[in-house]
Amino acid sequence: MKKRNSLFAVVAAFLALALLLSACGTAGEKTEEPTEEPAEGPAAGNEVQETVQTADTLAGVREMVNAFYGQLEKADVISMTSAADGESTVFVKDGDRMYLQDAASDTEYYLFIEDGVKYCISDGETACEDEFMYDLWGETLEFTLAMYVTGIFELDDEDAGDIVCAATRTDRTVDGATTSELVYTVTAEDEGETATLTVDGRTGADGRVSEIDYKAVSDGETYQINLRFAYDGVSVTLPAYVIDRPLVLQGEHVESPYETVQELIDTLREDEHLSYSLFDGQFFAIAEKDGRYYKLTAPISEEDTAALEALDFFADDYTEQVYAILGKLPVEDCFDFTDAIPTQEELDVFTGKTVGELVEAGFEGAGWSIWEEEAYLYFNKDYMSFEAKATIPEGFDADAEFEFEDLYDFVVEQLWFTEPEYPDLPTE
Repeated sequence: MKKRNSLFAVVAAFLALALLLSACGTAGEKTEEPTEEPAEGPAAGNEVQETVQTADTLAGVREMVNAFYGQLEKADVISMTSAADGESTVFVKDGDRMYLQDAASDTEYYLFIEDGVKYCISDGETACEDEFMYDLWGETLEFTLAMYVTGIFELDDEDAGDIVCAATRTDRTVDGATTSELVYTVTAEDEGETATLTVDGRTGADGRVSEIDYKAVSDGETYQINLRFAYDGVSVTLPAYVIDRPLVLQGEHVESPYETVQELIDTLREDEHLSYSLFDGQFFAIAEKDGRYYKLTAPISEEDTAALEALDFFADDYTEQVYAILGKLPVEDCFDFTDAIPTQEELDVFTGKTVGELVEAGFEGAGWSIWEEEAYLYFNKDYMSFEAKATIPEGFDADAEFEFEDLYDFVVEQLWFTEPEYPDLPTE
């Protein structure tokens, strides 16, 4: 992570310096077409020929760079290996499949699409739905080019300041096969400090970019990276995997016992507060009535949401102000998920078992209260919260420092359901 931060610092410093110099203006500069001239060498007709193009303005260099790298970020089947400071990262794109191997963190990622859903495998065997990660790595080539090659050319010609640009492209033909090399430099000065960027790109005989050497020097710091590209024989083979499908609580949509949120608020005891969540223009709350559990949904306007956010949390009547806004909301949907909650009979099977056995059964430790000879432990499982009274093992020191794992030998006397974990439960 430190090296990555160093990388961003170097590039950011260089670009910041370039932008700072933009205030100097560009009077007298004009844009020219890249010049082309034959290089000294064997005469036409021999086995080796070279053609050289040059440019020495920001616009001219930009044009050469865009022409040289234009197809790279559009490649649909490609492998890219980046090496810096003795560490390397491999990125492979094979249509809608991608693979990433980071030697520094010793991690591997596989990303793919199945039935229109985007997945990521990070443990070598479990595919989790992850649109964010898929889209993020899907922009790897575009990001890499912007980071190391084209980013400096985001400056407009008139904002380039006193930046000095120069580029040379050499096309070399040997026995009928042509390879190309484009070297460009960008230099800027400010208060005696010089920032220099040098990018050397090369293509294979097929005209596709095969390698890039990048070097940035700014404020006494140097960063270098080598990028290598391959196109032929590139593929991504997914490991054997299982799809981790998010749990969705089963139930049914029913008529709500409450027409408005205010009717729900009116059922709260004096020491109770309304537990709710807001997301994407919707209000969610959990209600319990006559032994049945419901998820209530109500639409909330942008104006009401803004009004809630504007309230003073430390006001004496803060809760009353919140309820005045939420209470008027009409309940639009009511989902009964009672049957998704374990019955007491199902929970009683854990009586006499250890806390460790509860954890193995999928209960996740969420906290504890231990004093004198009594212990109460808290768990979450399948979006539900539970509490257990447990027997403390002989010799356990409640005053010592300990973690939840140190409570695995406690024996469950009773386990019971307390409440849903949060209001916005995933239901269908």
